[in-house]
Amino acid sequence: MFNKLSNGAPLTIHCKSRDDDLGKHVLGAGQSYSFQFRVNIFGSTLFFCGASWQGGQIKFEIYNTDRDDYGRCNEYCQWEARDYAIVGFKEGESKSYDISLPWHH
Repeated sequence: MFNKLSNGAPLTIHCKSRDDDLGKHVLGAGQSYSFQFRVNIFGSTLFFCGASWQGGQIKFEIYNTDRDDYGRCNEYCQWEARDYAIVGFKEGESKSYDISLPWHH
């Protein structure tokens, strides 16, 4: 997750799965946060996050095996917090996102 919010706004993110709570992290302008995991033997791995900043908040699935394990992000998933939404990119594509989740105000 990259903080690409304007005006130096901090981003707070808290990610977890059913088994692992990765804790809360505050990202300054231009900072990033990452984590690693292995898909479980059942193929049902799910990580979700809550993200917030002065412009809104959102809860979303940052990794879902059904969506992400078949060519979308086999090794690496890239997400960015932008002023209008959280956006996600297919692996190897850093210019055009395929997921856009608008902030809730």
